[in-house]
Amino acid sequence: MSMCNANVENYVKKITCLRYLGISSIITYKVLIKMLKNKQYIINNNNLYENLNDSNTEYYNTSHNTSHNLFNFKLLIDNGYINFIILFSKSVILFLTSEGICIALYFATTASVDNLTIYFIPIKYCISEMALSVYLGSLFSFYPTYYLASKIQNTFYEKGNKPEQIFFIITIIMITLLFFCFRMMIIYKSHFIDLMTNVHKLPDIIQIILVSFIPIIVDMIQTYILSSTITHNNNDNYNNNNDITIIHIQDIEAKINKIENIITYYEKQNENLKSHNYNNITDFVWYNNELNRNLFIIDHLNIKLNRLIIKHSKLIDIENQ
Repeated sequence: MSMCNANVENYVKKITCLRYLGISSIITYKVLIKMLKNKQYIINNNNLYENLNDSNTEYYNTSHNTSHNLFNFKLLIDNGYINFIILFSKSVILFLTSEGICIALYFATTASVDNLTIYFIPIKYCISEMALSVYLGSLFSFYPTYYLASKIQNTFYEKGNKPEQIFFIITIIMITLLFFCFRMMIIYKSHFIDLMTNVHKLPDIIQIILVSFIPIIVDMIQTYILSSTITHNNNDNYNNNNDITIIHIQDIEAKINKIENIITYYEKQNENLKSHNYNNITDFVWYNNELNRNLFIIDHLNIKLNRLIIKHSKLIDIENQ
C-alpha cells in the first residue's frame, strides 16, 4: 500500500461532483443544437402581449383593479427569458427521457457504483489511485452499453410499448452493472491499479490536476459518444417525429388556452358591466372607460390568438411531413 497524500485525498472528496460538469456540458450542447435546428422553437416564442404599447401597459400598472393585476401577472410570466428557460428545461427532460435515455441510465448507474467503490468500500489503495483507475477503466467498459443501446433503443424504447421500455431500462442497467464488475476485475487482475500508485511520485499540484480533470474528460467522451451514436442511429425516426416540434406545439396550445381563458374573463366582466344601472354621469363615464378598456384588451388578445392558431397549424403540418 502506498502512502496516501492527505491533501490530495481530501481534495478528491471535495471535487467529486465536478465530473458532472462534463456530462451536463455535452447534454446542454446537444439540447441547444436541437433547439437551434428547429428555429421556430426560438423565433416563434413571441411575448403574448408584445404589441401592447407602453402607455397602455403603464395604465394597467397604475390600476388597483384585480383584473389589471391578473393581466400584469400574465404579462410578467410570459416574457421571453422565462419562456426560453422553461422550453430549455422541457428540452433537457425530453432529451434524457427519449434519445438520451441511455445517458441517463448509464450515468445514474455507473456514478452510483463508482462512488460506492471509491469512497465507501475499504480497500488498500488511496482514493486518488482508485478514482483514476475506475474512471480510466470506464473508457472501455462502457462500450457494451453504448453498443447495445445503439442497436435496441430505437426498437424497444423509442417505438416500444411500456413492457418493452421497461425491459430496455432494466437491460441497460444490468449490462452497465455487469461490465462494471468486469472493469473492476480487469483493473485488479491486470495490475492497472498498481500502475496508478506511481501517481504519488508526482508533485501535489499535478496529482490534483489529474484527479480533477480526468473524470470530467472521461465523462465528456462517454456522453458525446453515447449521444452521437444513438442520435445518428435514430436520426430518421427523429426527423419524422420531431420531438422539439412537439414540445413547441404543446407550448402554443397552452398559450392558446391561456389567452382564451383571459378573453373569457374580460367578456364576462363586460357582461357584468352592462347589467348594472348607472344613475349619474360619473358612474356612466367609469362604466364606459372600463368597457372600452376591456374591449381593447380583447381585440389585442384575439390578434395574438389568431397568430398562435396559424403557428399551431404550420407546426402540425411540419410534424406530419
